[in-house]
Amino acid sequence: MICQDSTSIVKLVESDSEKEVAYRLRHRIFAEDFGWISASQNRLDIDIYDDFSVMLGSYDKNTSVVQSLIRITRGPHRFMSDDIFSECFGLHKIRREYDSIDVTRLSLNTHNGHVTKSTLKSMKLLFHGLNIWCAYHGVRFIYMVTSESLFRYIVHIGWTFEIMGPPVVFPPANVKTFGGLLDLRNMRS
Repeated sequence: MICQDSTSIVKLVESDSEKEVAYRLRHRIFAEDFGWISASQNRLDIDIYDDFSVMLGSYDKNTSVVQSLIRITRGPHRFMSDDIFSECFGLHKIRREYDSIDVTRLSLNTHNGHVTKSTLKSMKLLFHGLNIWCAYHGVRFIYMVTSESLFRYIVHIGWTFEIMGPPVVFPPANVKTFGGLLDLRNMRS
């Protein structure tokens, strides 16, 4: 466990069963809802980045249902921000050092497509857990690509990401996305 509040717990997604639930949630969001990746027959979103990444999840304490999750890829491994989402960072050269991570596959377990207050609360706790994880592992820089609405919420809860390039609209969902960089040293001071 990394952190908790009265209703949720944030921890690494480690067991095979936890990973399967996470991959199914990611598939639902990125294949079925947004259409950004091809649907798979097994309804799991697993890609090459999962081979060298970890996931953090926020879980309901009473039901153990995953509420939100993120994938963390640490430098010097390949970053999704460097590959698939490079245009979101304009001319910025992605830093893939040991003190840098790429946060991808932010997934919210919505209720019939609607983001609730409890979902947003779990995401806020998830980011608190990310901050703790980063401090423990000596991470200073976080790269992230996310939708405009989630980006605004992340900034609202105190994460001061600097937008590094122009917004990019990815079909077929036509969601405006931003590439951001956060220097945790600046945020913590």
